[in-house]
Amino acid sequence: MPVLTLMRHAPTLWNEQGRIQGRTDIPVSDFGQSTAEKWMLPVDIRAAIWFASPLQRTRQTASILGINPKTDDRLIEMSWGLWEGEKLHYLRDIHGEAMKKNESLGLDFCPPDGESPGGTEENRKYP
Repeated sequence: MPVLTLMRHAPTLWNEQGRIQGRTDIPVSDFGQSTAEKWMLPVDIRAAIWFASPLQRTRQTASILGINPKTDDRLIEMSWGLWEGEKLHYLRDIHGEAMKKNESLGLDFCPPDGESPGGTEENRKYP
């Protein structure tokens, strides 16, 4: 039976700062580098065929781990549109009830000029 392994990229400065990252191409931070250097891939998956988002943080993480993934644009992170680089608590403060309503939509949540986690075309507009 094939094994599917999912792995997140190493931390970036924006992760450390609690910023929404999405498709903004932020590199792995120094802390992320030292963190990933401690990760150990199980021997049985090291020789697997690897795929990654084309963003530099995913390719950097793979390089640190000694793997060479094929990049695939379909794996790129969700676009947070105008909210990329912002902090969630700040968005909640400035958007108040509109943000609560948007967050209550679950997978149909959608930031302005971004996309919804549900990914359907009709849900890609900011409410």
